[in-house]
Amino acid sequence: MQIRPAFPGEYKLLGDLAAAAYLRIPGMSKHPDHIDELRDVAARAVHNTILVALVADRPTGLVTYVPDHSGPLAEFDDPHAAGIRGLAVDPAYQRQGIGRALTVACIDLARRDGKSRVILHTTDELVAAHALYRSMGFARDQAHDFTGGGVKLMSYVYSLRD
Repeated sequence: MQIRPAFPGEYKLLGDLAAAAYLRIPGMSKHPDHIDELRDVAARAVHNTILVALVADRPTGLVTYVPDHSGPLAEFDDPHAAGIRGLAVDPAYQRQGIGRALTVACIDLARRDGKSRVILHTTDELVAAHALYRSMGFARDQAHDFTGGGVKLMSYVYSLRD
């Protein structure tokens, strides 16, 4: 598996991959605006880094690394944090460590950027993602939960400092 920044020519394919992965989540079809946001990888790439996972040169997953609190996709106001948005893995490749590898790559970018923590938000339905994040050392942070677009978002934080 290889993790690298996505190329603009891959954005459409990656957007379709993200939409397909999220549409498998029960109830997600009730949130077409969120699916449209996931499909628009080019818009997310303007202020953020899109990382892609490749298996045998085939894109199998992606994630948006949000480098700071000032961009339009930041779901946090902490100047010492970076964020993770839109982690998605092709359903045919799930449970093979791709989500973990993409998350580690974001943690590495945050460390490189001198951040103290990584913040992400998820929903109740993403039970497998919760288990992944907890296994990696992310801690629930109820103080930063919020509701956006009619969806309750749960916060998890990974500390980069001992």
